[in-house]
Amino acid sequence: MENLQKDQLYLTNGNGISDSDLEAVVNELFQAKMINKIEFEKYRNHRNVLISRVGCFLDNIKMKGPTVVEYFYQAFETINKPACDQLPSRQQRFKMDHDGLPPTADTISAFPTAYEIYVKNLSMDFVYLSNDGGINDVTLKLLVEDLSSHQVFNPAERDKHLNRNEELFRRVTDFLQDLTMKGRRPCYLFYQAFERHCPDLYTSLPSSIRMAMKP
Repeated sequence: MENLQKDQLYLTNGNGISDSDLEAVVNELFQAKMINKIEFEKYRNHRNVLISRVGCFLDNIKMKGPTVVEYFYQAFETINKPACDQLPSRQQRFKMDHDGLPPTADTISAFPTAYEIYVKNLSMDFVYLSNDGGINDVTLKLLVEDLSSHQVFNPAERDKHLNRNEELFRRVTDFLQDLTMKGRRPCYLFYQAFERHCPDLYTSLPSSIRMAMKP
């Protein structure tokens, strides 16, 4: 229930849950007899805008109690795990432990500790990439589109990074800063996308050179 309180504003502002996601989640809850036929039809009624349907749906499952809320999270994760991982409640669990507390069992199981290396790599590569690291307009667009397809960036963030009339180095810097703030999984997906789209540039990164020099 506490997680839904954290996530509801995010989800009802047009983030995270798409029309197809909502339809699939509603179907899962209906099949599990956690919502009735009237509710099932109501949340799938495309005459109402998506944001309105999501808001009504979340209000209703919250009133139904923790069992239904937990089932919602399980269904959403099964249907679209990348989008589910971007929820504020998940991001809070996945963020780096700046407070000095040891990682919890939940954090470790939900997000591999090995992903931490990608946050460190981005810190190492940041100056290089934002200055002369070879990210041109085409590369930046490829990376933003790729990360948006994995729900790292919501539609507003995607538009911000693609449609700003500013110098390239400023757009690249803001793009990398956003990634750094998002934590481990987005940094991991960034390096996957970078290697996939720009293998030659990827091998020129300071972090890649350092890894290649290790015995």
